[in-house]
Amino acid sequence: MRRQAAHVFPRALRPLPGETLAGLLLRMSYRHEQPPQHIARLSGLLNPAQATPTLSAALLLGLGPDRCTALARSWHLEPQEAQALTLRTVFPNYAPLHTPYHGAARNITAIINDGWVLARTSRYCPACLAADGSAVENEYGGAWQNHWRLPIAFACLRHDRMLETVCPACGNLAHSPGRNPDLGHWLPGRLVPNPGVHLHPAQCRTHTGAIDRRPHPCGARLDMQGTTGTRPPADIIALQERLLAHARGHSADQLRSVESPATMDEYLTDLRLLMLLTAATWPRVAPLIPDFTHFDAVTEHFEQQLAILTLRDDPDNARKWTRFGIGLPTDVPACAALFVLADSITTGGWTGTIVEQLLTRTLPPTARPRLAALEPFCSPGMRDVLARHPQLIMHSRPGSRSAYPQKLTHEGLYEPRHIPQRLPEAWTAHLTGLDLDGLSPLLIHRDAAIRLVQMTDDTPYTRAGRYLGLSYPRAANTQGNITRWLRRTGQEAAYIQALARIAKQVAAQKVDYGLRREFLQGWTIPPAEWDAIVSKVQQRQAEPQRCSTQWDGSKQLGASLYAWARLTSSECRLHPVLQTPGTPTYKIRPLQHAWTLSHAHRNSPRAPALLWRELKRAVDAYTDRVAKQIDTEHAARQLKRSLAN
Repeated sequence: MRRQAAHVFPRALRPLPGETLAGLLLRMSYRHEQPPQHIARLSGLLNPAQATPTLSAALLLGLGPDRCTALARSWHLEPQEAQALTLRTVFPNYAPLHTPYHGAARNITAIINDGWVLARTSRYCPACLAADGSAVENEYGGAWQNHWRLPIAFACLRHDRMLETVCPACGNLAHSPGRNPDLGHWLPGRLVPNPGVHLHPAQCRTHTGAIDRRPHPCGARLDMQGTTGTRPPADIIALQERLLAHARGHSADQLRSVESPATMDEYLTDLRLLMLLTAATWPRVAPLIPDFTHFDAVTEHFEQQLAILTLRDDPDNARKWTRFGIGLPTDVPACAALFVLADSITTGGWTGTIVEQLLTRTLPPTARPRLAALEPFCSPGMRDVLARHPQLIMHSRPGSRSAYPQKLTHEGLYEPRHIPQRLPEAWTAHLTGLDLDGLSPLLIHRDAAIRLVQMTDDTPYTRAGRYLGLSYPRAANTQGNITRWLRRTGQEAAYIQALARIAKQVAAQKVDYGLRREFLQGWTIPPAEWDAIVSKVQQRQAEPQRCSTQWDGSKQLGASLYAWARLTSSECRLHPVLQTPGTPTYKIRPLQHAWTLSHAHRNSPRAPALLWRELKRAVDAYTDRVAKQIDTEHAARQLKRSLAN
């Protein structure tokens, strides 16, 4: 069903600087004296085909092309202005806003529950919500700022005060849906709480009950607190400015963490890991940094959390027990203090010493796997520190040795079909820093391919190997050798980091090797194409060599094995033709020819070497055409399928 055409409002409002979509929707609602739900329906933000259309919090993150076009037309905006009301557009470098994060594809529920995006609530500055003297703001109020939705924003620099979080009347978080008094659970998050009620943009919309079966919001004004607020310390302001500048992509300075360059994603992961480690070992960090000036706010937060944990009979508190140390504090001073504490550890020059003091075997059992899950996405400096503490990764039961199972860390970022049987050289370059200690490179390349499949598909090791064309004995032998190598060398942390870097490259390229294996099942170079290849080689041969060269069937099969391995990025010996039962004698010479072709780049003036180099050049050109043909046909099929749907 096609969307209904959006209504064009004759009286629209221009977005205020830094305004978010929710704030502009509230101001439009107040101007037209209609509930936000009605304005959203007329503006194309709701799909009338849905049985129960709702204002999803996903609209905060981004607008699809259809919604963006409809909203821009309805509110007299340019498409770029409409997209600038969303968080992903304003903060492109803030990784928790995006769907792929820490090696997993997430939906809006996972983004909200993660806590590093304030999708269900909003911080606010009462002075910003109040009128600034202009005619528009005097009538419709100030702007709900987009950066208030990020936990890395702690203060309003314009009014030199810390941001607020709760309504002074009802005590609930601002812009939160509140609880259902009858059922006792939190109401689902929305772009705007209580969207069916018409209120001033600065009024609290938290659900406090129902009158005549209609939702009853709090209604208190958030811009009328009459207080000047708390003045933010200089170190909190400096950290906020640095983080927001990098999140917006406006900073040319290189972030550094643990004395090494870091991306914004890696730096935030370092902070996250240190916050979790601090919470899991509290108060062990306090004597390690005696000069830290914000311990009062951190101590108050953790004491409140620990007091809650004593009430184990309450189901809500039981959930908080399992999530202790994961979520960020809702109190702004405590949240800011935790960020500054973690940042001071990453930049203090003694990160290794503090981590070593905190990483003990007394960590809670739920903390260790969570720390291990963050470790591959930390900065290089932090990974080096953690690599010296293998107990972080090996969290098996006492007395047992871990079999080093691969975790499902990249689900949705790529598919098993994007993994070849043998990793290309550009990918294996990430493994060169490992100490193989007598391990065959072939085994680690096979194991890496199998683990890359497991990182995106929850399947057993041998089944993942079978998907790649490895028999059960080959896969089991590879797993056993890799397990013994990891136990002997203790390089699991470095190996996991290398696999994470390879997985990032896989997700960026996404070559459909599974399709190539399917197309080339049992394939050999057709006779006509082989004759053309031989003719090209003969044209470059001298007369004596042309007459003495034998073009028998073993050369054709050897060239086919080499071409198939190059097209599918596999091993010549894994060609399906060689997996058929029978005597192995006929396989030896073709495999030798395939090996010679793969090494024919070596410079040698001898005539046989020149022959193999010319044959390799001709076969390479042919395989490039076949690869392009397969990929083009696959793209055409996908396009045809999408048009049919």
